[in-house]
Amino acid sequence: MNCMVVGLTGSIGTGKSLVAGMFRRHGAFVIDADKVAHQLYLSDKLRKALAKKFGKTILTRGGSIDRAMLTNAAFRSKAATAALARITHPVIISAIKNRIRQIRGSKRLCIVEAALLIESGFYKACDAVVLVITPLNKVISRTNLRAGDLRRRNSLQLAPALKLAFADYLIDNSAALRQTRRQVNCINACLTKKWK
Repeated sequence: MNCMVVGLTGSIGTGKSLVAGMFRRHGAFVIDADKVAHQLYLSDKLRKALAKKFGKTILTRGGSIDRAMLTNAAFRSKAATAALARITHPVIISAIKNRIRQIRGSKRLCIVEAALLIESGFYKACDAVVLVITPLNKVISRTNLRAGDLRRRNSLQLAPALKLAFADYLIDNSAALRQTRRQVNCINACLTKKWK
């Protein structure tokens, strides 16, 4: 039997990685789109394409991608964010699909953790979508970002209210850890039952 592919998404700082870890403890195979992207940034082709678009200031002295500088350049406007997406999304999606193919017969849930799951269109390749939400004040306390920076970055993504339309399951990560874990347990049981 094939694995069930579950997209896990949410805005910056909502707790996607925390939730992914909870699914992992249930035996799910987790693919972190950010980690896939960071590995791909090491490739010459992608590094050159990004430097051509955003300038050599996104490169370290050694010539590798400076992720902080790339983030600053890519989140300065909607046009810059769209340019980053055009360059990186096809490559990242292809790499994620290759990893999924490698575990297709493993009889496990495959969680794809991706902030831009919906914006990239990858949600169409998923059997189900889980959305993690957290109020802005909680996100600010959990991240090193200032409120203004966080709002600016979030404004360049699809609003959580609009993401709801794509979600099959919702996790409210605003309360105690045990409540988040309870929601994950419930969704995992539901997904596993549907899959089997």
